[in-house]
Amino acid sequence: MTTSNKVEFNLILKKTSPLVGPPLDFSFWINDCEPINESIVNTKTFTFNNQLKLGMNTFYIESKNRTAEHTIINSHGQIETNAGLKIVKFLIDGVRFKGSGNGSQLTTFKPNYSEHELNWLRKTQPGVNFPDELPGTDLIEQNGVLEINFLYPLSEHGIRFSSYMYFPREI
Repeated sequence: MTTSNKVEFNLILKKTSPLVGPPLDFSFWINDCEPINESIVNTKTFTFNNQLKLGMNTFYIESKNRTAEHTIINSHGQIETNAGLKIVKFLIDGVRFKGSGNGSQLTTFKPNYSEHELNWLRKTQPGVNFPDELPGTDLIEQNGVLEINFLYPLSEHGIRFSSYMYFPREI
């Protein structure tokens, strides 16, 4: 019996607060493949096939070129509305992966802080640490790279990390 490492990916992304700021720029890719560059105004659906290696693989989503225009700050200096990139659905060969790592080491976010963002954070949250890596969630509201790690074949992933994936009912 021959098995193929080619799998189908389904990804639905949505811009939260679509009326705030210009379109959001982002890229996504698997392992060391060439990134696919996109912009989003509301919701986009992607379906594509890709070869995977046996063992650990990584799916990346990079939010980039976010500016102050993507955030509305009220008169008290607090964020009122923020345009972000929301993972609505992420499936690998029909298996849904949760967008949030729930504190696991499987999904991480590596922020790319701009100087403007650091200045605002230092002003509004003095003494706060700005880590190089955060637990990943299904919402990206700043520049940086979300990394979703998974084992292939998916049955191996299911055995080791079943709480981070589930077999969906279609919505």
